[in-house]
Amino acid sequence: MRFEDSIHSIDSTNLEAMRQAREGAPEGFCIIAREQTRGRGRLDRTWQSPKDAGLYFSLILRPRLAKNVWSLITLMAALAVSDSLMKTCALPTDIKWPNDVCVRDRKICGILAETVETDSAAAAIVGIGINLTAEEIAVMPESAISVEAAVGRKIDPESIVAELLRRIRALQ
Repeated sequence: MRFEDSIHSIDSTNLEAMRQAREGAPEGFCIIAREQTRGRGRLDRTWQSPKDAGLYFSLILRPRLAKNVWSLITLMAALAVSDSLMKTCALPTDIKWPNDVCVRDRKICGILAETVETDSAAAAIVGIGINLTAEEIAVMPESAISVEAAVGRKIDPESIVAELLRRIRALQ
């Protein structure tokens, strides 16, 4: 799925991925939005998702892992984000347990992994929100940073999405 072909605005990519999983969407199905009106984070926190300011997407996985290790999916996604930002933007990051990717102690990405039961089998929904644009830095808290602010230049969101999806799907 190309970034431009994604949904313009949605309540939450994770909620939509859950709906799609219940309707039988296959593993690897990905929903990408330019804006979320009810973006969510861990512990029922809100994830600010202004239009065109970030990458907001969720992926349906049907892991062939014992359920007692599904909690590691968040860490695996964080590693994929970290590696993707290094490869596409030459941006070194750190992982802050359990679900944040940071640059210089400032949050650049949040990950929300959830489980949904379907008629066929359980699915893991991995939601990823990456702060992209420097213009939106004014609305971000001091503890956050965008990719563009961190690297000092415009970036290509499609290359980040492509690399990130490649890395996450390779984990299966």
